[in-house]
Formats: sequence, C-alpha cells, structure tokens
Amino acid sequence: MIKELVDAVVQAAGGTSIEALRKACEALIAQLPIEKGTIDAEEARRALNGLRKHRRFVFMRRMAQAFLDDGCRDHQVTRHFAQALIERGETIPAIRILEALIADPAISDYEWGEAKGALGRAWKDRAVRARGKRDDVAREATRASFGHYRDAWVKDPNLTYQGVNHVAIAAWDGGLFLSDDELKGAKAAAGEIFALIEAKPKPELWDYATAGEALVGLGRHDEALKWYSYYAQRNPDVFALAGSVRQLNQLWRAGEHGWGRLILAPLIGMLGDLPGGGFSVPAEALGDLAAVSRAQHQNVLGNVGARSYSWLQEGFKMAQSVAMIHKNGEPHGTGFVVRGSDLAPHLGKELLVITNAHVVSDPPLEKAATPREATVTFEILGRQDKTRRYAVSEIVWQSPPDQHDVSVLRLDEQLPGDVQPLRIASSLPSLQPETPRVYIIGHPSGREVSFSFEDNVLLDYELAIVSSAASQSPCRVHYRAPTEYGSSGSPVFDAAWGVIGVHHAGGRLIPRLNGKREVYDANEGLWIVAIKRAMAASSSPKARGKKAPAQSSSKATGKGKTKS
Repeated sequence: MIKELVDAVVQAAGGTSIEALRKACEALIAQLPIEKGTIDAEEARRALNGLRKHRRFVFMRRMAQAFLDDGCRDHQVTRHFAQALIERGETIPAIRILEALIADPAISDYEWGEAKGALGRAWKDRAVRARGKRDDVAREATRASFGHYRDAWVKDPNLTYQGVNHVAIAAWDGGLFLSDDELKGAKAAAGEIFALIEAKPKPELWDYATAGEALVGLGRHDEALKWYSYYAQRNPDVFALAGSVRQLNQLWRAGEHGWGRLILAPLIGMLGDLPGGGFSVPAEALGDLAAVSRAQHQNVLGNVGARSYSWLQEGFKMAQSVAMIHKNGEPHGTGFVVRGSDLAPHLGKELLVITNAHVVSDPPLEKAATPREATVTFEILGRQDKTRRYAVSEIVWQSPPDQHDVSVLRLDEQLPGDVQPLRIASSLPSLQPETPRVYIIGHPSGREVSFSFEDNVLLDYELAIVSSAASQSPCRVHYRAPTEYGSSGSPVFDAAWGVIGVHHAGGRLIPRLNGKREVYDANEGLWIVAIKRAMAASSSPKARGKKAPAQSSSKATGKGKTKS
C-alpha cells in the first residue's frame, strides 16, 4: 500500500494540479500510522526526491516531518527535511538539524558531504539577506558558509559542487569578510575543480553546471558558456535549473554582464515551461536578460521555447508599470498603473494607481498611509528616472480591507510615456482541466521590483460571485506564490499577462472557498472585475473631489490570514 501511495505522490509532484498533489500527500501521511513499523527508508527517500525534483518544498517539508514523526531515522530523510526548511526561509532550525546530522558518528561519507553542502547553503542565504544591513550577522554567515563548503571539498575533492560554492562565496565576498589568502585559495580551487571534471570520460548532469561555474570563477566566460550549453541540452530538472539560476544571479551577478545574460535567458525560459518551475528574480535582471536576441537565445543553448522567451520580454514590460508605495519615505507596499476608463467610464483616459486600502486610505485604515504621507516611485522607469517620487493628490475611490481592500490613487503629476496601463483581464482562468498558474510582480519586503514564479498555482475563487454579473460583492481569489510584507497591492496576472486581481493577504490555515470545510496555506487577492462592478455601482463622489463613504461588511478575514 505504501509503495502505491508513494507512486501517486511522485506522479502528482510532476503534474500541474496542486490539489492532486495535496490529496496524494495526505493519503500517504494518513496511511503511515496504519502500517506496522516505520516507513521503509527507500520509499521515504523516493517520495522526497520526487517532491524535490519539482521544487514542491511545501509538501516536501510536510512529508519529511511526517516520516520523521513516524520513526524514520534515515539521514537522507533528515537532510531533506532541512533542505525544505531552507527553501522556505527557515534557515535557523535547518542549521541546527544539519549540525546535529554531521556530528552523528554513524553518518556515511556521502551524507556528511551532502549535509555540509546544505549547511553551506543555509548560511549563504543568511549572508545574502544580512549583507549591508546586519554586518555582524553577514560576517558570521559568510564565513560559516565558506567554511562548510570548503571543508567538504578539502576532505573529498570529488565533492565538486561544494567546492565550486566556496569559490562563488569568495568571489561574492571580494575580501569584505574573507582574507586575501582565502580568496586566492578559492580561485586556485576553481582551476582544480574544472580540471577534475574535464578529465571525466562521462560527466554527470551537475558536472556541466559546476564546470561552467568554475570557469566563471576563472574569468573564462566563453568556455563557461559552452559548458552551460551542454548542461541545458541535457534537460536538467526544475530543482537543478532553479539552483543554477539562483547561484548565477545571487553570487556572480550574471545578469549584469553580457556573458551572464547569454547563459541565463534560456535557463529562465526552460524553467517557465516545467511543472513546479520558478523562482523570484529582480526585474532589472530580467530586463537585461530580455536584451539577449532570440537568435542568440537559440544558438547558445538551443530552442527551448520561443513562447517562453517572448513571454519573458512581455513580463518585463509589465514590470515598468508596477510601483513602490512609500509611507513617509519608507517602503510600505506595491501598486500598479491602470487606465481610469478600464475601471469606470467617467474616469476617462487618465492613468491611476491601484493599491490596497490597508496600504493607502483616507481616513487611514489599519496601518495605512494617508494620501499626504504616501509617495509613489517606479523603479525601472527608463532607469534614469527611477528615484523620482510622485505625490498622491487624492483617492479617487476606496473600499475597506474587509471588502475589496482597494484604493485608486490620483497622482499629482502626469506619468511619462514609458509607463503604460496594465491590461485588465475580462475573466478568471478556468480551474479545469489543468490547474492554471498566476504571476505576481511587486516589492516584497520593500526590495527591488521582483517576479514571483514559484509554486504559483491558482487554487480557487468564489464561483457564485464570478457567475453573477450583477454581484457587487468582493470576490476572493486564492493562489500560491511567494509573497512577503510589501507585496500588498501587487497585480496578480494570468498567463497572458492580464491582471486578474489585487494581492492583499495570505497565511496558514486559510478557510477554503465555496463552502469547503478544509483549511490550507494560501495567498489571497481580490478579483479586479468585482472591483470594477462595485465602482460602476457607486456614485463615485471621490471622483468629484468629495469624500467617499466607508463601505461596511460582515465578511471576516480568514483564520490565520495576515496582510502582506
């Protein structure tokens, strides 16, 4: 019975239906206490490897926890649990688990090396987040990451991915926290790593990416391009691809260089076509990638999908119209540009900015900024003008957080021609037969404008409201996509880059929609067509310069829901 249930998990992990994957995982977890004895370690590994392959880290975390709770004491299962924690941003508990793992005298040499690599990754994530903000944390994390990667490679030079990571950490650090001798040693290691892989009669998949990265560390970019070409042509899975893209972006800043753009663009295109594919990448990097011609794209790494390449370019155009909302000069949320007449005919052709009412409102709702406190910037507005701040002259229309949670802002100056209104989709994607995907562009945690691509499936929406053209009620839309504080007010796009919603909240144990009794982890947006209906039904006194009455609602926000 367990084997069949593991088969179902592995199959669903590579599919497009998150609901099917959820049911498969729940069925396996429910069977564990029924079976005599703990789950066979090989079956547990198979399930977790299948989930990891497609970056299903939410489910990977749950399954690994369930296997450990069931009594499985396998080192690889423990490491996979830590890996899932790292991928979800829970680095501190992951570090503690991995430190205990490498200290276990019974651990195999292979698992020790893999655990050291995972420790290096956890500390690396902490270093990247802390650098320039918490230098004491950044110093500790940089040195710890460098040390774990280097120690694993020194013990066994065949651990080339750990070795090339200590090369990358040294290049990224550039002498900030590491000594000159450590930097020189790392560069020498890059040569040794490449020579070892080049001498192999039959390199494995990871070897091609590792050799390419070692060549980047040596400054031999043309040769690196060739090795990444070999890598892409061998169809790496989504876990491998996302790791390669993250490393090139985070540590090597590849998007800032011509050689890097040639490597990155096709890898990103391949990710967009794979189940579970995705990552978050700064929009400026995507802009640089979009500058790579289609001919270069296909000549360097093969034709991995013209649709994905064109789609990437179109997404970058969308990002030009996404704004950061500031409160008293500090990052506070996200907004996006629409044409007034696309919301309500009487608003004409002027360009307006949509955000959440809990981000900007008058009077301020929750912790919102007032129009006087709020300013708006467009980060990739022709690049030379990205620091220009626009003041908010008034709120044209608003609805409180327990309703449509939206404010439509009029700015005090006309926006330049580079900023085009986003297109509003006339309908929501069908939930059947395949699970559709959604995409979010915003300013997570007040950082540069970024795309959310990971685990980004449309889960559900309120069917009764969607089907009733006369309804003015808010329509909640549930989806999965990486968001953080600061993502509030971000546009939620369908696969054709039409805006379907305004992101406003997310959390754990959110009640499901349409009368379903279960709860789940989800993000929530408000359907933009329902917002249009409410605006059309309103007398729009704010559009005439008067104060709109606050709307009331008896609908509660879901359990565990937080504004984001």
